Amino acid sequence: MSRSLRIVDAGLKTYRNCISFLILSCKHLFFYSFTGKAPLKRTPWQLAEIKAVERHIKALIHACTVPTKTDWERCLRAEPEALKNREWQNVKSFVYNRIATNKRKMLLK
Repeated sequence: MSRSLRIVDAGLKTYRNCISFLILSCKHLFFYSFTGKAPLKRTPWQLAEIKAVERHIKALIHACTVPTKTDWERCLRAEPEALKNREWQNVKSFVYNRIATNKRKMLLK
């Protein structure tokens, strides 16, 4: 086994969660590490999306209850144009964060 292969094997054993490559080129040692997932792009909530969610899920927000998928589907049927780019997990996270914000505000008062 050559020296570079031993280094690559040692690197792969050390980094369990990412793929590691060692490349020897032009007497320089380059270390590249790639994780399996691409970074997620966060899209900011538009005012129309916020109004649509609040209009149909306001009761759940006031009751401090996170919506289920059926709640989201009901909201989507009522507001298909405003929520066309959102998944149900996005709406669930939005409502969860809104509930947490409201609780934090209530504790500060």
